[in-house]
This record gives sequence, structure tokens and C-alpha cells, in this order.
Amino acid sequence: MPKFSPISIIKRSTKTLARNQTIPLNKALESVATSSGFSDFHEMTAVAKKSSQESRLTKAAFGLSDLGSAVFEDEIDFALDSLLEEELSGAIAETNAYNFSLQSIDVGSTHYDEHVGILTLNAELEYCGDQDPDRPYHGTSFFIKAEIRLKWTSDGWELLEDEPLTIESCTTDADKDREAEMDWLYEESQRQN
Repeated sequence: MPKFSPISIIKRSTKTLARNQTIPLNKALESVATSSGFSDFHEMTAVAKKSSQESRLTKAAFGLSDLGSAVFEDEIDFALDSLLEEELSGAIAETNAYNFSLQSIDVGSTHYDEHVGILTLNAELEYCGDQDPDRPYHGTSFFIKAEIRLKWTSDGWELLEDEPLTIESCTTDADKDREAEMDWLYEESQRQN
């Protein structure tokens, strides 16, 4: 059984719980299983063998039914905001905006590696700033497709230290405006022909 599988994490945390509350381990395991929506610990382990990342197991292990929501846990979004500022500093300088922050995160797919405790999220991010009213408009938003990597630790989810963020594509609202204008010009030229 992999060290970072949900059932392994549940067993370790339940051992600690049993020790701290001075109750027998089997009673603690039964209690955790029933509070997680299983009829007993035997059913929990049977489900873990069939589907190791079933939502009740991930809820019991990580506190999350959907692993994609890990990106919203424990200061992850704040750390992502800082990473984006660092990664996009040159592109930000080309806009006439300031005070950029992460506005939205839409997680598409997730992959959790139970052997090493690394969660990979494919997500779309919106990183926006405020337009400087004294300067001409050059865009205020970045639309980013990225891969985000988190690691499970005893303290919860953290950004992976080595390469936590890979930006796969990045467009700005100014790019989208130019694209829309080019599409309109093309359609107009087709109508005139």
C-alpha cells in the first residue's frame, strides 16, 4: 500500500488519535470509518482496495471530497499569487496596470500520485490588475493555463518546492481584444466581397 494513499494517511492519523485519546486503535478506526460514511472499517478498507481515491476516503484523509479544491487550502492561493507575480513580472510591466492578484482558479483535471504524495492540477487562472487611469489601456488581465503541483505533508497541502507552477499558455485581455478586432475585420472584408 503506497505511503501517501488516503487509507495509509487515515491509518496513521487514527493511530495518533488513538494514542492521544488513550482509546484502543480498533475503536478509533471504527469511529473514523463510520464518521466518514462507511458502515465499518472493513468496508472502508474494501473500498480503498477497489478505488483508493474514492471521495469518502479523500475526505477522511485530506478533508476534501474533491482533490481539485486543494488549491484553495492553507494559503495555497496566496502563494500562487506570489508565484504568478514573479513569473509574469515582465509581462506585467508591459501593461499599464498595477496591484495584480489572482481572481479565479478553475481546476480542470487532477492527478494524485499516492507513492510520493504529489497532486498535479491542470487549471485555468485569471490574474488581474487595476488600470492606471493616467495611462493608455494596454490590458489588465492575464488568462493562464497552468499545471500546479502540491505536496501532502503532515501540516496539509503545500506548493511543491521544485517547480510548483508551469505556465502552459498565457494570453491577455488586450490579446483577446486584438483577436476579436481581427475577426471582425475579416468578417467585414468577407461581406464586402
